[in-house]
Amino acid sequence: MNVPFAKPRLGPEEEAAAVRAIHSGWVTQGPEVEAFEREFAQLVGAPHACAVSSGTAALHLALKAAGVRPGDEVITVSHSFIATANAVRYCGAAPVFVDIEPRTWNMDPTLVGRVLSPRTRAILCVHQMGMPCDLEAIGALARQAGVPLIEDAACATGSEIRRDGQEKIAELSGMSPVLPLG
Repeated sequence: MNVPFAKPRLGPEEEAAAVRAIHSGWVTQGPEVEAFEREFAQLVGAPHACAVSSGTAALHLALKAAGVRPGDEVITVSHSFIATANAVRYCGAAPVFVDIEPRTWNMDPTLVGRVLSPRTRAILCVHQMGMPCDLEAIGALARQAGVPLIEDAACATGSEIRRDGQEKIAELSGMSPVLPLG
């Protein structure tokens, strides 16, 4: 049986943007990338955004900016693309895996506290398939431990969390190949 994980929605607007970049002579930098960074920062409410070559590169840079070094540990979710663990390893650190909540497919906050250690340098959560993690609970644990919380939102860009009683409802407004990290 073939069960598709996710299919990107690309149409004429995306095609036109790629053609503009190719015709400009600037494929990896230039005015189209600058415009994308500006628009993306505005979309996610950040003062700046920086486009990089891949999600792995974005995670690696975020971990380096957080001060992750060889011998450190980074708590992350076991249910993710290999880039998550690879970015941690590129820093010389060890990924410490926690399992997911079956209902959301996201990091189970109740398991994070069990693996926090003096070697923990960061928590790296991965928002899966348009459903953001429980940032309230995971953020509280990160603050208590005094470590940064890095978010991989490649599969949830544009999602929002609403509270209707105790239920979290995510609205997927679009997929993106970039990672807003914060």
